[in-house]
Amino acid sequence: VCTNKYSANSLQITKKMSGNSLPGNLAANFKVTINNSNGKTIKIRKPDDSGNLAEESKTVNSNEYSISDIALKNNETCIISGLDANSTYKVEETGITDENYKYDAQIQSGGDGKNVEVNNGNKIVTGGFQEKEDGSSHVNFTFTNAVERKNKVLTLTKKLSGFMELRPSTDQKYTFELLKRKGAKWKKFEDFTFADTPAKADKTIEITGAGSVKLNIDPEDAEGDF
Repeated sequence: VCTNKYSANSLQITKKMSGNSLPGNLAANFKVTINNSNGKTIKIRKPDDSGNLAEESKTVNSNEYSISDIALKNNETCIISGLDANSTYKVEETGITDENYKYDAQIQSGGDGKNVEVNNGNKIVTGGFQEKEDGSSHVNFTFTNAVERKNKVLTLTKKLSGFMELRPSTDQKYTFELLKRKGAKWKKFEDFTFADTPAKADKTIEITGAGSVKLNIDPEDAEGDF
């Protein structure tokens, strides 16, 4: 009896993003490390600049072969095929292309994976392929990001000094206005939230005694002079 074991296994990575008013060009960067496929010719299908899948062939030249030029936007996919039955893989989401955004990751796995381990906190999945006698194995991983825009934090600090008998009361409230320059003029700026009480609608900035207050400002609004 002659038993054929196929070695045309494939690995698929899909990107999903959720969030409010995300830029269309926001993408996540991936690094894929392939082990135990030295000498194999693999095919990599990933989106080009127009979003169409483009295919390229690579010859694996080490037992720990890395592919680090994978960037996927929302709903885009990368497929790596031609892997060995004994191949193992490590898929890492290494960051997103706009540092003004923060994100987490939830990884869903499917297909014919073997010894698959998912680490959502580090945005990493590792594993291998199930062996089949009558076909190839296919694994797929979906990385879903909840993305939100980072805020810039402006900290205002009030200090008290002087002789004890002349020093203002520590119960004294001090009120501030935040001004931003527009052209040659300074104008009141209220497009912020309070870090400690983000739901506070009143934009009055108060500090009691010697203390501080932190204001969250959208990165685009944070540009300029205050």
